[in-house]
Amino acid sequence: MFVRLLGISISFSVNNYLLFLISCIFSVLCATVISKKYFHSVVYVYPNCQNRFKPKLFNGIFAGHTSKTRNLKCPQCNEKNHCVEILRD
Repeated sequence: MFVRLLGISISFSVNNYLLFLISCIFSVLCATVISKKYFHSVVYVYPNCQNRFKPKLFNGIFAGHTSKTRNLKCPQCNEKNHCVEILRD
């Protein structure tokens, strides 16, 4: 976030929009790396059947969530509910 704001302010002050584009690309790459590392370190437990599973990255990112749960579909019982997030063993 800081890199993007710095890139925006510098690019507008020197009228060079290439810096803005580079800072946006860098921000997206950093967010992607952080998200992949985060989703690699957690698994989800479905509350009804206690099945532990790991969703696809796209489904995990765009699922509705609270601070400790995500609204995901269980691969075992095919029901959708808020699944508890725990650290991977």
